[in-house]
Parts: sequence; C-alpha cells; structure tokens
Amino acid sequence: MSKATNIKVVCHSANLKLFVKQYELDTDELTKEKAQRLCTYIGKSFRIAAVPYMQNDQVKGILTECHDRIPRKEFEVDNWVIELKPLNTNVALAFSEPNQAQLIADLYKKALLLNFASKENFWRLDSPRIFYEQVPFLKNDFLSGSEHVADIEAYRKYEIAEVLLENEGLGIAINVGTAFFTSMTVDDYFSSKMTNRFYTLSGRYGENKGTLYYEGPNGRVKCYFTKYMGDVTLATTRKLKIDGVTYQHAWDYYQNKYPGFEVKQNDRVAMVSFPGAEDSAPVPVPANRLYLRVTNEALDYDMSQVDKIDPALRDELLTKLWSELGGKPFGAHFASVKPGFFAPKPENCGTLAMPGLRFGDNVLLPAPAAQTIRHYKDHFRNRKKMLEQCGCFYVPPGMARDIHFQFTQSVDPKVMEKLSDDVCEKIAKLTGIKVQALVDHYTSLEQATIDLKKNYRKPGMAVFTFDNDESANYYLIRHGLPDWKVKRLTEQELRRKYRGYSAFKDGRNTNGERNWNAYVELITYDVLEQLGCLPYVPDIKLKYDMHLMIDVSSRHTHLALSLLIFGQQMSVPNSTTQVKRKTDPKQQETINPVFLRKYFKELFQLHKDTIKANNLRSLLILRDGKDCDREFNAVQEAITELKNEGIFPQTFRFDFVEYRKSTLKEVRIWEKENGEIHNALEGSWFSIDRATVVLATTGQGTLHQGTASPLLIKNKYTKANLQHVLQDIFVTSQMNYASPGVAQRLTYCAKRADDELQDKAGQEVQRIK
Repeated sequence: MSKATNIKVVCHSANLKLFVKQYELDTDELTKEKAQRLCTYIGKSFRIAAVPYMQNDQVKGILTECHDRIPRKEFEVDNWVIELKPLNTNVALAFSEPNQAQLIADLYKKALLLNFASKENFWRLDSPRIFYEQVPFLKNDFLSGSEHVADIEAYRKYEIAEVLLENEGLGIAINVGTAFFTSMTVDDYFSSKMTNRFYTLSGRYGENKGTLYYEGPNGRVKCYFTKYMGDVTLATTRKLKIDGVTYQHAWDYYQNKYPGFEVKQNDRVAMVSFPGAEDSAPVPVPANRLYLRVTNEALDYDMSQVDKIDPALRDELLTKLWSELGGKPFGAHFASVKPGFFAPKPENCGTLAMPGLRFGDNVLLPAPAAQTIRHYKDHFRNRKKMLEQCGCFYVPPGMARDIHFQFTQSVDPKVMEKLSDDVCEKIAKLTGIKVQALVDHYTSLEQATIDLKKNYRKPGMAVFTFDNDESANYYLIRHGLPDWKVKRLTEQELRRKYRGYSAFKDGRNTNGERNWNAYVELITYDVLEQLGCLPYVPDIKLKYDMHLMIDVSSRHTHLALSLLIFGQQMSVPNSTTQVKRKTDPKQQETINPVFLRKYFKELFQLHKDTIKANNLRSLLILRDGKDCDREFNAVQEAITELKNEGIFPQTFRFDFVEYRKSTLKEVRIWEKENGEIHNALEGSWFSIDRATVVLATTGQGTLHQGTASPLLIKNKYTKANLQHVLQDIFVTSQMNYASPGVAQRLTYCAKRADDELQDKAGQEVQRIK
C-alpha cells in the first residue's frame, strides 16, 4: 500500500530552469496590483504568461515567457499609461534558487490557466484559477404540478494551484469538484410562477442573497440577486449613470455600449449587484441572461451526492484532463509534466497512530490493532457502541436537569412529544441523570425569550424550532437569551424526519425509524456538548498541555480564541472559547497585534489557577492563516509578560504553527493498493518541504463517499517538533462529540472556534443592499 496524490510534477524536477524576458515599467505610482492587472491584460490579449517581479518589496517590472508577440509598448491600466521597456537579454530562472522558485511556479501556473482559457470546452466565472466544463455531466428535474421540469445541471469544476515540492521540483495540483447551476433563467422562474422554487434553490431566506451568473456582453460573470422587477423592461427602467455617462434606460446603455449584445428592449429585468460593488445601488440587467448557482443544501439527496468524488474517479478524471491539455500543457516555451501523479517517498509520508478512548466508568476502547481499513472501520463502529453501553466519560455534577423545548405553533403536538421524550431519554441513558422536558409552543420568538427569562431566573438549555434559517431568528434568541445554551432546529427538517418515522410505522419506509433515531442522536450529542459533558477522552497524554486556536470569521468581523487544557496531571480536559469583534475588518484575515496581545493575556489570566494547580508548562498555538509574523510577535510578547506576572512558569515553552483549513485545498492524498485506489487512512500525511505537511484527519475508516479534504500545517515561527504537532492535532481531532462514530476534520479547539464564529455570524442580521 503506497500513498499517492493529485499533483503532477513538472519535468526536470529540482533542476528545472526557465528562460524569461524582463521588462521595466515606466509609469507613475507603480504598485504590485497595477503590475498584476497589466500581466492579466497581456495574458488575455496576447496569450503570454506574465508576472510581476519584486526587489526589496518594490515592483521592478514584469517577467514573461520568451516570445515575440507583444506588438504594443504602451498600455492603459486604471487610467494610468504604463510603458513596457524590454531589457536586451533573456534571463534564466532556476528552481533551485529560493528567490526564483516562486516566480517560475507563478509563470507555469499562468501558462496553464491560459491554456485552459483557450479551449472551447471550458469556461470561467469569477476566479482566474477555477474552470468549468462547458457541457454538464448530469441534469436533474423536479415536479411542478403534474409536469416534470428539468432545471438543475451539474458541471465538473477544476481548481488549479502550484506546489513547491522540496527536492522534487514544481508540482501542479488540480482539484476536481462539482458546481450546480440552473438551466432556467431568473425570468423563467418568475414568469412561470415558480418563484418558490427559485428561492428554495438559492437558499435565499430574507436577507441572504442568491448567487447568479450573468451571461453578459463580456462573458459570464458572478453577481448577486436583489429583486425581480416584474413588468419593468430594459426600455422602461429609470435613467442610469455609469462611468460618468447618463443613459435614458438600460436599453439605451446596451445599444450604445454593447450594440452587438443580443438583447431586446422588451426583455424583463432583475436588479443585481456585482462583486466589489455590493455597497453600490443594484443595477438592472436582462433577467433572461441570469442563471442561479444552486446551493448543495437545496439539492435532493441523489443530486447532492454527485459532488462526492471518490479517489478512483478523481484519478480517472484528472488523467483524462491532463491528456486533453496535450503534451505541452504550459505552452511551447515550458517543460512538460512527468507521467503519472506524485507519490511521496516513504520517508516523507506516513500514518499517525490512532489513540484509544476512555468512556464512562473509565472503560477503554483500545486503539485499532493494526493500520488497516478493517481495523479502523471496526474502531469507529465501536465508538458509538461503547458510548451506548458505558455512557459519557464525564458529566458535570451541576448539569441542568430541565431541557426547554420551544416549538412553532404549526408543529403537531405528537411531534413535539416524540422529539422531546426521545431526546431526554437519550440524555438520561448517556449521563445517568434523569432530565425533564419542558415543552411549549410559541407565537413570537421575542415573546418566547421574554417568557423563559421571566419564568426561569437561572439560564438553562433550550431547543428551539424555527420555520426557516433566517439569521434574524438567531439574533432574536441570542439577544433575548445571551447566557442560555441553545440548540436550533428547522421546522422543515423536523417534519421531514417525523414523516419518515410515521411512514416506517405504516410499513411504507423501511429506513424511517433509523433516520429518526439518527436525527435524535445528533440533537442529543449537541445538547450534551453544550451541557459540558464529555462522551469520551483520548487515552494518551498530549505533547502540549494546552492548545489554542486563533481564527477569524469568514466576513472578517470577529476573531475567536479557543483554548483546550489537558495537562499531564489532568484526567478531565476543560475548554473555553472567546469571540471578540475585530477592530480592523478591512484587514480581512489579519488581526491587530495590539488587541491580540490583550485578548491573549486576558484569556490565560482567567485560567491562572488551573495553570498553577496542574503545573501546565507548554502551549501549541494554531493559527488559521498565513504570513502571521506580526501576530506571532504579539503572542511572544504576551507570553513573556505572563511569565513575568507569574502566570506561566519561567520554563514555559510554546510553538506557533499555521493551521490552514482552506489554503492549498486543491491538494488531495489517497492510497494505492493492489491496483485499487481509495482514501488514505485517518491520520495520513506527507511532507511538501521540511516545514510544511499535508495532513488528512478523515479517511477510509469512515468516509463512504468522496475524497478526504486535508489540512496544511506550516511550521515557520518556532523550532517545533512537527511530528509532535501533527500527533496532537490528530489526537484532538478524535474528540468529535457532535458525531462520535465518524472522524472529524478539524481539531477540537478549531471546531469549537469554527462553531462559535458561525454562531456569531448567524446572530448578525445582514442588511439587503
């Protein structure tokens, strides 16, 4: 059994060289962004790969592949004229030179993207490195009245990234995915009275916008749906002012700006906003040129499974793709790729040891006896069995004995009784504590929160059903019950599960009871975790006494610090997560170092007694991001101050690594065994270089569909033992209390941070632009 990847290695390995042309740029206020846009223009206009090159953080010019195809010397970028001044001699870049390897990689990637763009069987939407096949590989329909309407199409999607493999050379990773779009236009849905279908497919509830693509005069571009304008046509819109020019209506704009664009003055319009202009007023475009990007949550079960591509199919699709790209996929001036896909050498890959687990009464579930698929599958199956037999490892003595169930008025009393009884019965079985269900209907969320606070002075645990997932509902509950533990359910999902259960009792659905029980289990596990219960703990001592995850929300409005404490002398771990509003949301992923230092110190000052009582001496810090030098310095200063304050001992040690959940997500790892390709086992890893590792925490043991999505761990700030870091990450990834029978992709504190940030995002009511 050997590990393999989806990475193609460019010929000549680490000895790769590339001859390039150098150009100086003559313009005012030259920036890297301006040079990058010039390179993009050169690529589109002349199909020449070009990238900026820097010296001392200043743009010095651009590099291009060797060519004789740029007929002009002057280009206009952002209203500035840039003059190209070619230098007389070509330059040979060497991959073995550290300051030249990334330039070579960038040029190869640009050349490959230009090859994709030149082919008629691919199209692009928003990202320059993501392409879609021109023809959908699957179509789906739904029942509208008595008529079947085909309206969803599935397309293969390819994402491209470069990978610098130490001692191996330049790698190119292409990830295969699936994207779903409607075959019907926005106008089709609204004019055919299928508005509800449109909103269902878009996942658009209240303030959330549906994502569309606009088949406009400049090709397909992404935009966001705001409103369908009914009988308003291109010729009857209000006046428009675009780039300083006033047009009488949208039809006037298209006639003057894009006279060849095939639209009609009577075409109905929809209002949309475009990326980068969300704060501007929406603009009218022809609704018959808008297609919806369908969210996976809106798909039926069969359609939702087609994006789960297993390693064997992934290998087959990528082999076919590289064949279609030809023998010179990067162009005539570039090297080709080696046969097959990159397989790491045995000394640069491996599989981490799976820990045993302790359940109730300290009963041990041993680690798998061998690193085989059969042993791993048995181990994961036995986790749930052991939990059912032994109960939770730890139950807080003061755990709440009352669970409040709040249902919308339309939920049938039989459903209310069944769910509340089953959840409370399951909690009692796993904790040994009898809990009481306090069940009620509500007509208004705001009134429900007022009544709970009024009738129960001590914050408790509440399970709420909503009629939809609008974030306004989250906000009302969190605002009304800030100190309560809350589990949220959608009424639609509850009804669907109960219908299946009822059909099972009537003999019409053999899986109905099993699906209902699984639904109850997931709710119970979530409630138990919020109540502070631990179903099990790893039967192994961590290399670090504490783990801290630092993460930023997807909208860059908040940051989370999630701490796990599990020292050598501790039998029960404890954890806490703090979410703070970011002071610099425009800085996106980065965190203001002054505030990070402050929050870091405050967090550990809260736990000073635990740190001293358990003689805690080490900390692993995981940061979801890259280039975090300023943040590392802030943490280093905070730790020095905590040592001086006596909170940390003078011998305290820490390591700071980048824990990237989405960076380099194009890379995949799998295994080949006796000619068959399948997912690697949980804990499989391989090195990109001596400081960077790709780690798959999920795998063949529990993945029944799709390919494991690995993490990237980069150690460039401290002299960490990378194997110790990987082992701790993998061990704490087993603490999957929300679903004990399967592997978890994120480490425990990373999952807690992720959940809290998503919860915070759900509380914020987003205004429709």
